[in-house]
Amino acid sequence: PSDTEKTTPLQLTIQPKVELRIAESLWWSWPNLTMMQVQPLRNSKKRRPPQPLVLLYKQRNRQLILLSPFVLAWLARVELMDAVSRVKYFMRAGLKATLAVVVMSLNLAALAAVPEPSRFAAEVAQFSQHDEFNPWPEGAILATGSSSMRFWSVNQMLERQMAPLTVINRGFGGSVFNDLNHYLDQLVLKYRPRAVMIYEGDNDIALGLSQDAILDSLSSVIAQVHDQNAQTRFYLLSVKPSISRWLHWPAMQQLNEALQALCATDARLVYIDVASPMLGEDNRPRPDIYVADGLHLNELGYQLWRDAVRPVLMEGERQFEPR
Repeated sequence: PSDTEKTTPLQLTIQPKVELRIAESLWWSWPNLTMMQVQPLRNSKKRRPPQPLVLLYKQRNRQLILLSPFVLAWLARVELMDAVSRVKYFMRAGLKATLAVVVMSLNLAALAAVPEPSRFAAEVAQFSQHDEFNPWPEGAILATGSSSMRFWSVNQMLERQMAPLTVINRGFGGSVFNDLNHYLDQLVLKYRPRAVMIYEGDNDIALGLSQDAILDSLSSVIAQVHDQNAQTRFYLLSVKPSISRWLHWPAMQQLNEALQALCATDARLVYIDVASPMLGEDNRPRPDIYVADGLHLNELGYQLWRDAVRPVLMEGERQFEPR
């Protein structure tokens, strides 16, 4: 791969195209490996191997790319750190074949670095500056999370859709659960909310953070809020499917199941499924509900979220709304 290709997130092009097989023993080296079954692009005169074939490539963002299909060379007990050098060797050997390129998120905690929360310091400071001149009502519903939550308030859409409930939106950037935990005082606790609605997990999975790390951060958020007010209710939105991150959907589904299971343990925690309405009859993301990036929602997409979220909030929070 060229230097450019090494630093381009979630893309890899290799010329000449190479097909490699890593020995079965490798699978036991990484027990948290998430792998997708990939069908060959064409028939081969060679005998097919007994299971999918992969080539691991380490990217700058510490995710991996899997190149799958069938056997032209064998790599026995390939070590992760020298996988790239072995790839270059086989490329120089001129092995060519049709190649299917599959980008995968591997849940390898050792490779997934948690982003530094300080990257949001300026954005969080802007909320504080806004609050100096705009007093907020205590006991409101505090909405927070990543950019999908933040964009929901473009033109006060979220606030209008949830009326007459009082909602304060403190969604920020491309955040992960750990960022929310870090800035919890500024983004949540200072407002003394009666309820907290969170959309996170999307970027966590895309960055390759482990489910355990995600749930640890969420548990810390919940514990700190309940230390302030044990009656505070949480509304946890499921991680959404999207066109641009479709290959992460299996890991996102696993996280959604974990969030749902967590909510089942505490009556103060409510899971809201915003993901299912976003899938079409083919069980893939509906293309008409996203903006051009295939990740964030357009107005129609947020209408689907409104239809999923508003009934739940009205049932749980209308009685607590100041008259």
